[in-house]
Amino acid sequence: MILILSGGVHADSTNKMLALHVEQLCKKQNTPAEFIELASFDIPLLNPANKDLSSPTQDVVKLREKFEKATGFYITTPEYNGGITPVLSNALNSVFNFVYFPKNTMDPIINKPALTGSASPSIYGATKACSILNSQLLHMGAILCPFSVSLSKSHEMFDQDGKLSNPEAEKRLKQGVETLINLAAR
Repeated sequence: MILILSGGVHADSTNKMLALHVEQLCKKQNTPAEFIELASFDIPLLNPANKDLSSPTQDVVKLREKFEKATGFYITTPEYNGGITPVLSNALNSVFNFVYFPKNTMDPIINKPALTGSASPSIYGATKACSILNSQLLHMGAILCPFSVSLSKSHEMFDQDGKLSNPEAEKRLKQGVETLINLAAR
């Protein structure tokens, strides 16, 4: 199962649209996939000094279990000040935290493939955020797909129904998803 996350949590987020499109591409390839809404998980701000949070919340445990069951990951994020979104950063840092999970901290992600992406209204397509996310996932032990799929001018890439409408972007995204599926099947 491919686990799909978006660091964009607004209702009209093009990153969310991109993530939902990836879910459909996986299903068209007969690959189970699940898009999860990070905003639907109650993940408190990770603060190891807060003794009230010395153990993970139920939602952090649930999210970790989804990572454990996944064979690969697609993660997309908008760019916030040259990095990934705070909600995505907090989720990853909570799920893969040695205070909460002292044994096998990184096991749910180690040696599993990850494809990253972004959708941004800028001409650069949030490439800095993808670079930061790639670096973090590599550090955590994931196997990165050879390229990220970043959509620049993302507000022009989707139709009124939220469907990807740019043929070149669709082609690149399909290639990325096929690579992810092939790596996850190994």
